[in-house]
This record gives sequence, structure tokens and C-alpha cells, in this order.
Amino acid sequence: MSQSAVQSVLRNQVRSKVRSSISVHQIQKCTLATVAPITSLTNSGKGHKVVVVGGGAAGLAVGHQLLRSGKFAANDIAIIDPADHHNYQPGWTLVGGGLKKKEDLQRPMQSLIDSKLKFYQEAVTGFEPDKNVVALSNGDKITYDQLVVAPGIKINIEAIDGLSDALQDPDSMVTTIYSYDHCCKVFPAIKRFKQGNALFTQPTGIVKCAGAPQKIMWLALDHWKQQGSYLPKAPSQSPIKMTFATALPVMFGVPKYSQRLNQLREERGVDAMFEHDLISVKDKVATFKSANSKELIHKPFDFLHVVPKMGPYPFIKDSLLANEAGFVNVDETTLQHKEYPNVWSLGDAAALPTSKTAAAITAQTPIVVQNVLKTLEGSKTLSLYDGYTSCPLTTEYGKVMLAEFKYGPEPKETFGKFLGIDQATPRRSFYYMKKDFFPWVYYKSMVKDSSEPVFAAAHDPNIAFSFSCVRDHAEVSANVIQEKERDFYATYQLTSTMPMKYTEYIRSVGEFLGVTFQVKQVPYEEAVKMYCKGIIGSEEVDQVYRDEPERLLLYYNRRGIEGSPGILQWLLGRPGITPAELAVSILESSRESSSR
Repeated sequence: MSQSAVQSVLRNQVRSKVRSSISVHQIQKCTLATVAPITSLTNSGKGHKVVVVGGGAAGLAVGHQLLRSGKFAANDIAIIDPADHHNYQPGWTLVGGGLKKKEDLQRPMQSLIDSKLKFYQEAVTGFEPDKNVVALSNGDKITYDQLVVAPGIKINIEAIDGLSDALQDPDSMVTTIYSYDHCCKVFPAIKRFKQGNALFTQPTGIVKCAGAPQKIMWLALDHWKQQGSYLPKAPSQSPIKMTFATALPVMFGVPKYSQRLNQLREERGVDAMFEHDLISVKDKVATFKSANSKELIHKPFDFLHVVPKMGPYPFIKDSLLANEAGFVNVDETTLQHKEYPNVWSLGDAAALPTSKTAAAITAQTPIVVQNVLKTLEGSKTLSLYDGYTSCPLTTEYGKVMLAEFKYGPEPKETFGKFLGIDQATPRRSFYYMKKDFFPWVYYKSMVKDSSEPVFAAAHDPNIAFSFSCVRDHAEVSANVIQEKERDFYATYQLTSTMPMKYTEYIRSVGEFLGVTFQVKQVPYEEAVKMYCKGIIGSEEVDQVYRDEPERLLLYYNRRGIEGSPGILQWLLGRPGITPAELAVSILESSRESSSR
């Protein structure tokens, strides 16, 4: 095809808003030398360079990151979703545990979508991938050059007989965290329950965050233990008896974490029903199908937490984009559709053999964004996703097991690699990441992808502090033990790196990410509350307990803390790892693994 013929085709497509028999990829291949790589074929009317189906975590993250690439004009990218509100769904576990209010985890959809993105607040009814068309419920048809499919999956409460009526009954003790409407019922029911059989279920098939069915169970157990209603050391004498009924043959899909979780289950006296799938709820009796028996199993209960069955939306399942299971049929490494090369998918709707979590989306999003841009620019080399996902499992109030893994499934631990810790051991630091940091960063950065994220400093960010890495301390300890004759009578000063201001630390991380962070000092009273929460566990405490946080804050604002980097270097035989170096190395490792 000649250059003039191709240009004529392009002009006719824009003017008439119809597709010729030549595909997008054929046109791109013919015109790489003569047409700008990201020149839209559908840049007027209801045509867009990129159409994103879904306004959840995956859809919003992809839309905003594409926009931030600087390669798209206003309305080049469209997002389609019928919802009025967006929910931070991982937070529903916290609602069920009495730690958050569901209203605080919800935002109006319009408030999260950049004005340069075109928003269609309609449902999708179907796809015509051979024509690059998405059909909407109002009858409109939207055309695209590249399509990203990320609508999530459907919660099928009706698939378990009797569950819908039981959840809607305010007096029943049947609960679930897997719904905005019902998650607020969970903690009041936990508080009311004093005696009887408590049953927690996990269904067969795909679920959002395969660890969540246990998270709420462990929080309930801890609450009942603190109230004296559950006796983990003497479960046979306990007023409350607990059972975990899962359709899986194990506690968790990754052997390392499954082994530790099963150990916790046994230590805490929780009975297990493996390979049991809940099919009905009626009159305080849960009925299961067992993988090892043709007969139905009937289990009486007094408290029941149910994880509903889940699956693809019909408009995905019944489309040409779906595989035999109903999920978008993409390559598990490139996230590109196996039949339609200008179609991509990520998140819960994608046919990927990894857990469906928000953490997985954070790893999948840059892969899709990079590959969409590369495809539009004519590159044939695509970035690869290694299956990374994460599940912060609350094992009690105040502790979380941070499970991180990739395809295999094989552990891929961030903190284990750099700090030398075992992430299968529940930790308090991971708990605050789950409870406070993750919800904050989700709305501040992930789905909105703010171009000017703000780091809130409790004390003066221009006062220098000395830091030290746990890994360095471990190495120093080993060196001292090995050379005990030299160090036996020695007393060393506080060992640390060279003093560094928080502004310098955040700037180092920002330079690596290509993002400019603002560093702002929070007001004194707010900073005191932050310290109280970190030290004591609550913002609102009596004055006697505020004394220590207040003194620390005043000291840090005036003096900071400076150690002796010379001694640290002498004991290590090398300079200590700075906080910025540690943060950048973690980020760099994550970026390298995502691009492989």
C-alpha cells in the first residue's frame, strides 16, 4: 500500500467515523515511517486512543498513569463505569473488624477522575473486537485504538441458596465483608456473639483476595479471646467453638504461608473442614458439598461469616474476549490478549494464575501502561509481569503476616530480601501498613495517581537525623561475635549513618521514581496524635500518656538525633546503608522484576 493510500484511509476514517477493512495494526505497520506513532485513528466523536473499561483500582490506575506519560491530549483516554462511587474494597476487612467506617473508605467516582479523561458513566453491554467497538447500555458505541479491560469480577451472593435473605435480616448472625451493604453488619454481630458455634467459610473458585476469608476470622478470634469468650488453649472448654470451612485442600495457596497459617490454626484451636464448599444457608444450618463424599454435609452454626461465590461479569463471559472460564484471555506475562493484540487486561477480570488483590494491580498496572505505549509507538518488545501479588493477612489485632509471592507460586518478599526477616512471622509494623498506610496511599496516589504526592512529616523535615539499617546492625553483631577478643570490653556509641534530613531522603526516592514529592510538616497537635498512635496505639489518650510523645516531638524538632557513622563504618568495614539507598534499592528491585 502506498503512503498516499494509507493517508487517505486515515482521513476517511476520521471524517466518517467508520472502520475500513484494514486493521489498526496493519495501518500502523504500513505507516511507521510517515505517521506519528500515537496519532489517533479515532480522535473525534466517541472514538479514543485508549478506552479503559472499569473504574476500579485497575482501571483508574491505568487511565491516570497513561495520562501522566504526557503522550495524550484531553479526551484521548476514556474510562467507562456505571458506578457513582468508588470503594477501597481491601478496607472492608477493617470495617468488619471494627477498625474503620465503610463511609471513610468510599469516594465519589467523579472526584477521582482527572478532567482530561473522558468518563462514560454507563454499563458495558458487549464488545466487537474485530471492529474495535465497545457497546454501552444507552445504545452508544465507543471506538478505540487500544482497549484495556478491567471491570473486576461479580459478587454472586445469590449463588448460595438462602444467603441473600440471611444477610438482609438484621437480626440474623449471618455476615460477610464482601459487600459494601453488608460489611458494616460484621463487627456488631461479632460483639453480640458470646456462645455457640462460629463458622467461617471460603468457596471454591476465584475470590477477591484469597486471604480475606481468614483475616476476618483471626480478628473475630482475637476479639472473643480478649472478651474471655474464646479459649484458644482449651477450645473444648471454650464458650465459643470456631471452625474454618474452605473449599481448598490447604489454608493458603502458597506453601510457605499455608504451613504457618495452619500452625496458627492448630495453636489457636480452630477446627478445619478442608475441601468443603458452602451451597446453602437455612435455619442456622450451613450445607456443604464435600470433595471426598457424595453426601451433603450439614453443619449447625450460631454465627456465620460467608465468602460468596464470585465470577466474571456476563458482558465479559459472553464476549469474544473471554476464555472458557469467562475471564479475559490474555497472556500471563505481557497481559496482551491472545487473539486481539490491541486488547489488554489486568486485575480481577484477567485470566491470570495469581491472587486477585490490589497489590497485584500495582504490579500489573505499569506493565499494561508500558506495553500500551510501546504498541502505539510501534515497538515489538513488551514488558513482562512475573505474577507478583501480596496479601497482608491480619492474624490478630496489631499483627499482620505480609505474604508476597509471584507465579509458581513462589515467595517474593520485599522486606525479607532487604531486611533479612521472615515475612511468614506476623509483625506489628505490617499491621500499621495494612490499617493506615495502604488506605492512605490508595486514594492519595494509586487510583488518582497524584502528580504532587505529599509526605507528611511529624517533626521539622529540615532537622537532620541519623538512621541505621537492621541488616547493618545484624552484620555488626556478627562481626563483634567473631572478633570477641577485640570487642569484649568495648562500649560503642550509637552507631548510624551520616545525619540526613527528611527532605533529602524523600528527594532521593522521588528522583528515582521521577516524581517530585512535597514535604510538609503537620501541625504540632496533629503530630502529637501521630506519635501517640505509633507509641501507644491510639490518638486519644490521657495527658499522662501524652508526656512522652510530646517530649520526643519537642526534642526532635530542636535537636534531631545524630549518631556516630565513623564507628558504624569501622565495625562494618564499609559505609552504612542510608535510608535513601535502602528505599531506592527496594524500589529498583521491584521495578527490575516487573520489567523482566
